[in-house]
Amino acid sequence: MRASLFYSVSTFAVMAMTSVVLAGGNNSAHIYQYATAVDSSTNIDQTGTGATAHIYQSDYGQDVVDSTIAISQSGNGGFAEAHQGEAFGSHQSVTQNSGNRVMAQQWNVTASTQKIVQDNNGQAWVVQGGFFLGSINNTQEITQTHGGEINAEQADSANGHQFIWQNGESLAVMHSYDGSGMNASIRQDSGIGNTAYLHQGYSYKISSPALYSRDASGSWAEIGQYGNENLAYLEQVGLSGTANIYQSGDLNEGRVLQMGAGDYASLSQWGTGNKGKVIQDGDAVHSIINQNGLGNEANITQTGIGSHAVVNQYGEVNETTLTQSGLNDWAMILQDGRNQTLSMNQSADYMTATVNQYGEGNIATLSQAGSTSDILVTQNGTDNEAMLTQTATDNSWASIVQGGNENQATLIQGGSANWAVVSQSGDGNAATLNQQGNGTTATINQF
Repeated sequence: MRASLFYSVSTFAVMAMTSVVLAGGNNSAHIYQYATAVDSSTNIDQTGTGATAHIYQSDYGQDVVDSTIAISQSGNGGFAEAHQGEAFGSHQSVTQNSGNRVMAQQWNVTASTQKIVQDNNGQAWVVQGGFFLGSINNTQEITQTHGGEINAEQADSANGHQFIWQNGESLAVMHSYDGSGMNASIRQDSGIGNTAYLHQGYSYKISSPALYSRDASGSWAEIGQYGNENLAYLEQVGLSGTANIYQSGDLNEGRVLQMGAGDYASLSQWGTGNKGKVIQDGDAVHSIINQNGLGNEANITQTGIGSHAVVNQYGEVNETTLTQSGLNDWAMILQDGRNQTLSMNQSADYMTATVNQYGEGNIATLSQAGSTSDILVTQNGTDNEAMLTQTATDNSWASIVQGGNENQATLIQGGSANWAVVSQSGDGNAATLNQQGNGTTATINQF
């Protein structure tokens, strides 16, 4: 049995109160309260195996004010250090068991608070920052039971708040830098191998090259994962973005990167092996991806003004790739069935596209580039194929509706007033429409 204790107060601590209880194992406790700590209160309570705990409250510019640190470790791996710096409302509380380890710091924060509870695998590195007297309302709350590893930071933030809750074998990394009003939350429930990265104010996981020191003020982000071996990356740089990723099931992967002001993204996945990705750069851009099933994949990339995009995929191995760039964008896609593929590329002017595919093995390839645009594709059945191209179109409009199986339709329009319709019902129909300019209109109906 080994126990050691070192306690020191220096210069000014007002109402300081220190309490230490040690029992069994490799105990060791160090408490320093350097200069100005005001209401201070420090507590270490350790029982059992490898414990060690350091508390020191004030440092550098020597303020802490309402103070309080409490560490309690009950057995197993041990180690905890909490440090406070020039806090203000202060508080830190660490409670650990099993694998243990923590290092929570606070530096030049204001209304402060960090609370960590760990069980089993443990490990957490929690910081609050404000290196040059930034950081204001703070709060970080971290809870792990059974799973472990967390690394949460807030540097020069303003309103702060970050919450993580993990249960089961998990890894979460959450950082917020140089912003204000940034809120974040990660929740990973029972399950194993879930991993979540949530970054606000910079991006290095999704973007290449990495983006640093972009404001992210007023942002809100949340990740929720339920199941096993899900992976989520959520990164926001810019102003006042809102984003969330929810995944339920196993082996799902979600990625969201927002780089504009007032952007909104929501990515939800249920099932197994689904992948979703949203990349947005622009102001007030919106995206929603919902996927339910097995092995579905959806990608949205948006830059620009009126953008909106919604993708809903149900079933198995459906794939959507959607790129929009500019003016009044809008897209809405639904795929329900198996092995359906949609590829869409819209580039500026007024654009709109609505696609529904129901069935199996249907393929739609769309492209618009300019003018007043519009497209509608509906396919019901098996192995239907639709390809639409409108290039530098003028008043545009196009429609393909196919019912039945193994129908093929190709629609290409050039310029001027445009308009085209293809409707096919039955099996094995083929239609090709090609228009180049002036007052054009064309209709093909086959039943």
